[in-house]
Amino acid sequence: MNRKKYRKWLLLIFGVYIVAFLYYLSHLPLTMPVDAGVTAERKVMPLGMPVGIYIKTKGVLVLDTGEVADMEGRRTSPSENILRRGDYILEADGKMIHSIDGLTEILENWKGGDILLNVLRGKDETALRMTPVRTSESEYKIGAWIRQDAQGIGTLTYVDPENHFGALGHGITDVDTSLRIDISGGRLYQTQIFSIVKGADGNPGEMIGSIDYRQGEILGAITSNSENGIFGSLAEEVCLYDEQQALPVGYKQDIEKGPASIRCCVDGTVKDYAVEIESIDMGSVDKNRDMVIQITDPELLNRTNGIVQGMSGSPIIQNGKFIGAVTHVFVNDSTKGYGIFAEKMLDAAP
Repeated sequence: MNRKKYRKWLLLIFGVYIVAFLYYLSHLPLTMPVDAGVTAERKVMPLGMPVGIYIKTKGVLVLDTGEVADMEGRRTSPSENILRRGDYILEADGKMIHSIDGLTEILENWKGGDILLNVLRGKDETALRMTPVRTSESEYKIGAWIRQDAQGIGTLTYVDPENHFGALGHGITDVDTSLRIDISGGRLYQTQIFSIVKGADGNPGEMIGSIDYRQGEILGAITSNSENGIFGSLAEEVCLYDEQQALPVGYKQDIEKGPASIRCCVDGTVKDYAVEIESIDMGSVDKNRDMVIQITDPELLNRTNGIVQGMSGSPIIQNGKFIGAVTHVFVNDSTKGYGIFAEKMLDAAP
């Protein structure tokens, strides 16, 4: 084939491809499909109301091991090098453990010899064998300090249209082990704030109040205690979501340094108070320390001197959007604290 014919064939083939491509373009839809999960506006109701929080551990939580005296007065540590601080005893002698009383009852009826424990350590369950010590005619002990629950006051951050809530912006840790508590469940209760202990340098303040544990005062059920908050569902009869007052979620790219507000309750009424966003960490390694805020509102400073314990979870609002929640106070400057991005809280919800 000579060069002229070769060029003609190339031009013909190229022309066919051009025609086919134009035909393909002419049949494309004018608009491409959009991923609604990425662009759809999500709205929640920022709350800022104080609540009583009660959580129940999975099994019973081991705080530490210790010595016990046997019937002859000899000191021994039956759990040493077997149980560890932060373990959860889920079963003993093949029986599920739901409380300290449940474990105590098994030990009261023990007849001697080894006992098999099923323990949650980290994310893994493991079987441990140990020998309880007989301390009296009708009592055996394993030499461990244990806990079955925790309670306190915090701030309810938001509720969504399906009545799911998020609170605190951080997980609940045990005061003795400093580890986040694995929970079997929990409840939110009505609470009443009596007074505020103002914060001072080196001494964070706190909300002082009472939790009403009566059955009729239950606000909802806690199902998750994560690093980025506690989550669950409000009771059917508790209707806090208001479409007219709900706000769109602001993502981290929407946040700006400068004026914003936090929503909290320090005098019996939920109010918005002025704050300043001082810094934003887009790539924060810390789970719930994404931005630094400073309280600037004179009324709130007069009442609290800044951020106090119990305000964790107070929603942060900027430019008409829910952008995050207060999580921690600076120990040496109670006017400043950290906040978590709203999207991190929402992503952590089950």
